[in-house]
Amino acid sequence: MLEILKIALLEWLIVTVMFGFVNVAAMGEGEAVIFIEPESIVGTDYKPSTNITFYVNVANVTDLLSLAFNITYAYDILSFQEFNLEYYKNLGNLKVGQGPGYLWFNLSYNTAIITDVPLTLVNVTLIVQDRGETLIDLHGTSLLSSDGTPILHTAVDGYFSNFNPYDINQDGIVDIWDIAIVAMAFGSYPGHERWNPDADVNDDGYVDIIDMTLVAQHFGEY
Repeated sequence: MLEILKIALLEWLIVTVMFGFVNVAAMGEGEAVIFIEPESIVGTDYKPSTNITFYVNVANVTDLLSLAFNITYAYDILSFQEFNLEYYKNLGNLKVGQGPGYLWFNLSYNTAIITDVPLTLVNVTLIVQDRGETLIDLHGTSLLSSDGTPILHTAVDGYFSNFNPYDINQDGIVDIWDIAIVAMAFGSYPGHERWNPDADVNDDGYVDIIDMTLVAQHFGEY
């Protein structure tokens, strides 16, 4: 599962770099969408034993009677705590399952959902287990209309990272190894034989004393 998540995360990052984060409002007019909000949960304050919460929403649906979806994530970084229904109106049936690194939901309603704006269906709270990054992969999605016809839609994933930006080698602590990485790239710039973009922590296109100072100032941080 971890290898699959790594591949999915790489694909997500490539799309993000090329096109920027997906803007639900910018999707095709009238195209149904199911998505995780916020699309990105990032910050060093998300230390082990703290919680994160995200929401599963739908939008641009005119006859949604039932839906199913799966959510997977790196279980060594995040673990399940709880979920809560946000939309109860006319709920007919609810089935939920979970295990290490995954959740699945199957919901049906007595009356079809009609909404052109984001509607939150459920929220999910996970416990941070360790430093790292993971795709919050929303997949295996199925949206059905009242006559059982599949609804064409787009599914949009989420993303989590609590790496310290000054922990260059991402081993969980800012230490001498991170300073060494900056030192090895010191004086370099794009195109230089020693250029390492990770060492350019302030993203000014040049590895210099400012980068060294920034890493040193955060020495010992997790």
